[in-house]
Amino acid sequence: MSFNIKQYRGTEPYWDTIQGYSLGYVTTSFPYLANTYKDSCIEMSFQKGIPYYLSIKIEKEKGENSQNREITIQLQNDLIENFSSTENQTISKIQLLRSTSEEDAFEIFHFIFTPSKNYNKISFIISRDLKNLEDWENYAKIEVNKFQKLNNLLSLLKISRINQLGIHADPGTLMCINGEEIKIGKRGVFEINSDIVQINFLNIVNLKENSYYTIDCRYTKEDAN
Repeated sequence: MSFNIKQYRGTEPYWDTIQGYSLGYVTTSFPYLANTYKDSCIEMSFQKGIPYYLSIKIEKEKGENSQNREITIQLQNDLIENFSSTENQTISKIQLLRSTSEEDAFEIFHFIFTPSKNYNKISFIISRDLKNLEDWENYAKIEVNKFQKLNNLLSLLKISRINQLGIHADPGTLMCINGEEIKIGKRGVFEINSDIVQINFLNIVNLKENSYYTIDCRYTKEDAN
């Protein structure tokens, strides 16, 4: 079997900006509590198998009684009858640290996710304890920085799939490989050297302005478009 080698250097993101979403609220209940609670959400149609990138800013708690919070970020669908909560898809669980000063007001988080089903919202479910069980207004205050649908860089390279991959980028750079979020490590290098793993989707999200990445890949002649 013969192989081809290709290199690509990129700086600009390869994505489409999401339009038509709205910020709203969901009602959250817990099986061991009588009350229901208000949580933030982003409402729109999320399509199964489509990778997305989301950057959000969340307000930190302030004051003497403020505390760190765990927030569960979850895809949900309340438009389908008999849609079970067990079918919700958890994107991430994050730790939002309490504010330590007037300047320390927000924290920014970045996510890449691919829905396993069709959903109609992302909910931000805040952890609760005895201090805030009665506080209906105690929810995550969020602001969307960027919301994008990721496109496949392999289409730019005119390749349908690759079996060896090397990426050089800034440490912490986010990637989407076959729908999964992967982060570049401290060395700034990521490699897959295995004929077993077949890569058919690739996207790289630069979190720093004016930074670039380099892709080196190997593919067969049959996988060239």
